[in-house]
Amino acid sequence: NTSPGPYLRFKMSSTEAQAILDAFYKPEFILMRERFYGKDYMSPGGEAAGKELLLRLSLRPGEKVLDIGCGTGGPATFMARHYGAQVHGLELSDNMIQLGQQRLNASEETLVKQRVKLEAADATTVQLEKAAYDVIYSRDTVCHIKDKKKLFENCMPALRSGGRVFISDFCRGDKEPPQEFTEYWKEKGFNISTFDEYALPLKAIGLKNIVKTDITNEIVNNNAIYI
Repeated sequence: NTSPGPYLRFKMSSTEAQAILDAFYKPEFILMRERFYGKDYMSPGGEAAGKELLLRLSLRPGEKVLDIGCGTGGPATFMARHYGAQVHGLELSDNMIQLGQQRLNASEETLVKQRVKLEAADATTVQLEKAAYDVIYSRDTVCHIKDKKKLFENCMPALRSGGRVFISDFCRGDKEPPQEFTEYWKEKGFNISTFDEYALPLKAIGLKNIVKTDITNEIVNNNAIYI
């Protein structure tokens, strides 16, 4: 199972979208998913896969990170704990944020609590301080957002000059997928693009040096990490 994404297929306010998402992501369902992926993680591979991905980012101590689709805060706390980053996590599901914040408040890691901020907000409309972040990070989230152009136009002004964008996500190849697969994407609320389609709104807002790394073979050959 994955995010239902019904809020992506219809025009509605962020409040309405949040209510629909939380009706699906009830606390008991979040905990059930964590039994598959590990505490504080909602994506395949959990912390092990996140650790592998973050090695590619080369975070530096003190860097400020905007985490789009932070879930219950697993990657955010990992970046704060192991890299010394300051992380602002955005997540549309209020239920996820509440659970993540409860765990953060109960943590005895004072520095982690000081470095992590979790916020229930729509990343396509939330007001962000301009040039405030060194890194914009997102893991397995943007494929659920239909209007990627709106997302990037809203978030990219918050990136400092010379900053980095690091997104892991599901993309499709250049060949047309089977109809049953396309229907499955639509049913689940996915908005999966080719890499070139994905890159268009990033190029349109002036992002340079866009690099694609296809890790399909790594996932297939090392499924102990990625599933």
